[in-house]
Amino acid sequence: MKKALLCSIAVLSFSGLGMAQTEEFSANVDFSKFEDQDNMFWDRENLTEADVDATLAGYDKLLKSGLSGDDLFYAVYQANKLAAYYGDHVLSLTDKKDISKRIALFSDCEKRAENYLDPKKMNAPFNTAPYVAQFYAWKLQCMALRAEVSNDIVKGFIAAELKLIKDVSLKLDVNMAADGSISVTTSNKTFGDLPPCFDGGSIMRTMAGIMSNKKAETFGLYNLEKAVLWSEAALRVKKDAASFCFSDGTNFFNNFIYKSDALAALGRTSEAKDVLTQALKRYLPTVAAPLDRAALISNLEAFSSGAGDGLEEMLPEQKVELMDLANAYEAL
Repeated sequence: MKKALLCSIAVLSFSGLGMAQTEEFSANVDFSKFEDQDNMFWDRENLTEADVDATLAGYDKLLKSGLSGDDLFYAVYQANKLAAYYGDHVLSLTDKKDISKRIALFSDCEKRAENYLDPKKMNAPFNTAPYVAQFYAWKLQCMALRAEVSNDIVKGFIAAELKLIKDVSLKLDVNMAADGSISVTTSNKTFGDLPPCFDGGSIMRTMAGIMSNKKAETFGLYNLEKAVLWSEAALRVKKDAASFCFSDGTNFFNNFIYKSDALAALGRTSEAKDVLTQALKRYLPTVAAPLDRAALISNLEAFSSGAGDGLEEMLPEQKVELMDLANAYEAL
């Protein structure tokens, strides 16, 4: 069975899904149940749309069969990762004008969280902080992806769900102290001791994506200063298996991109470029436009194979997101 530390899915401007299957997370998972689906998942770069549909149907059939515990969380995790990858990477690159397929993928992603991970339906320990974080992370990320591709977002699309995004953003806050330390706090018991570092800081990354997007102004969620802090908080995430934090935040390129976007929108262009340069220097000794994209991918692969720190292998999502980062750098 293939193993991989957390790697980031490239996303559009509202979200930041992450990828993970680690020994820490999967210690109690019975992988034999998922062998057929997982074999397809690990070959996702080469899947057709029919392959993706069949694989997702396989995961969903297993979910409906009555999975429990870590098997349940794993099945949701794998299915949602595949849906996000295909909807956000593959279909977003085609010239199809019909976005209904992408919306359907992201809608199903959200429904899996609602139907199977709701902490109110769980018994201990699956209603405790690390698992609760997964529920909210998927809810936020899937809704954000769907809202991003919807033509009707300004017309009140998924208004009730956007209210949840707003509620979460108001109940979760991020602040920087005079000494430069950053704290994430919650003002509602619903979230409990929510560890937002889950999935490489996915909740923090999603909040940064939302608050740095001008479209979010319609819903009172556009806040560039907070977007900078949310991104910085995500970048400071350190591996902590107990909280389902399987990788440092610096291994997620969107954490750099969102921070840079927010700084640029604030008119702090030099700082914005410095943020992206910091990320690119891990893979190129000299960072200057035009970037050597072939070298970026080659060096990322070497880094992920043990030449660097924090990753065990390169996943397809990393290559796409690194190119997004390169694009952002050259656009400044």
